[in-house]
Amino acid sequence: MEIGRIHSRELFLYLLDKEVKRARRHNYSFCILKFVLSRLSNNEDDKGFQNCFQRLIHFAGEEFRESDILGFLGEFQLAVIFPYTNQNAVSHAQSRLNECLKYYGLKKEGCEVKIDRICFPTDGSKTTDLIEQLMKKKEVPRYP
Repeated sequence: MEIGRIHSRELFLYLLDKEVKRARRHNYSFCILKFVLSRLSNNEDDKGFQNCFQRLIHFAGEEFRESDILGFLGEFQLAVIFPYTNQNAVSHAQSRLNECLKYYGLKKEGCEVKIDRICFPTDGSKTTDLIEQLMKKKEVPRYP
């Protein structure tokens, strides 16, 4: 599945590998933000959940620069690579994005987005290390 400038998982991981090699060669850091959409309740409304994911895709398409690399990671997961970016800049962006997501009405639909930050070389100096960090499943708190 590829929508607009959001790459498939395979292409995204290939571009991640290229970015790791480039960062090592030119001695710079970069960061990745991972967006995971989850349900807040046991409501199994798949249409509403799909609608929330479409809004998240729209959000990603609107909020990121052309130089940022967007891709699907898995079912209801997106990631963005920020080339030549340090942890402080991405931490600030992560806070801003969390604030912006409040206006997309996802909580009203029973969904929540968790944003995780992964940085090179802090969280891994090899592509496999970063992929392992990206694929770690972190549970988002669910309401009873």
